[in-house]
Parts: sequence; C-alpha cells; structure tokens
Amino acid sequence: MVFQLTQCNQNNREELEANGMKSMSYSELKAVLVKASNSYAFESYSISRRGSTIFSKRAILNIGMLLRFERRFQKGQSDTF
Repeated sequence: MVFQLTQCNQNNREELEANGMKSMSYSELKAVLVKASNSYAFESYSISRRGSTIFSKRAILNIGMLLRFERRFQKGQSDTF
C-alpha cells in the first residue's frame, strides 16, 4: 500500500499540489508549528530532519479517488489478458 501511495504521489504530483499538497523542509515545518502553537508542542511531534509532505483535506480526498481509479484500471487490465 505504501508503494501505491508513493507511486500515486509521483504520478499525479502537479494535480495534488494544486489541491493543497506541499513538501516542506524541517525548518519550514518548525517555523509554522512554533508560530501556530508553542515550541514545546513542536518537540512532541516526530518530524524527520529531511522534512515532510503536508496534505490538505482536498488533496487526501483526491488521492483516494486516484487510488480507486488505478485499482479499477489495473483490475480491468488483468481481466483482458
């Protein structure tokens, strides 16, 4: 499942970014989270030093639709061969 999510993210990156997905570095995330709350709250999160990808609600729904479409497409291909 992780492979499918990664592949979906790579194949549809432009569409997902338009729907609110954003890759952020560790320092960018720290600045946003410290500004939103306090530094103690930031320390309680386990964020990779490489950064993370942040998804909006709309981007998450978009991923669900894309995965559903890919599964149907793969099932249809396996049925025809």
